[in-house]
Amino acid sequence: MLGKLSIESIPHDPIVLTTLVGAVLGGLGVMALITKFKLWGYLWKEWFTSVDHKKIGVMYLFAILFMFFLGGLAASILWLQLLVLPSIVIFWIGVPETAGRALDGDG
Repeated sequence: MLGKLSIESIPHDPIVLTTLVGAVLGGLGVMALITKFKLWGYLWKEWFTSVDHKKIGVMYLFAILFMFFLGGLAASILWLQLLVLPSIVIFWIGVPETAGRALDGDG
């Protein structure tokens, strides 16, 4: 049914699995809140299918702010990784090739 997608396709890395579970649970939580407060009809009629330029602009601004937040979060995580990882990898293991592979993401 899903082609080549199977349970083996999901990476078994704990960070990836935690992120996947968090994203799925977060999305389900948002959908549950929208359903609980019965906002699907309002959102569909007034926002998602709107041709009002002001509402489209507001949706665009929310999308920009959300992506800006995600970019800042990713940059902070990368900064934290670069702050902590070189001291662990270079001085603890002491092999520059290993540190280069770890920092490049080449594994």
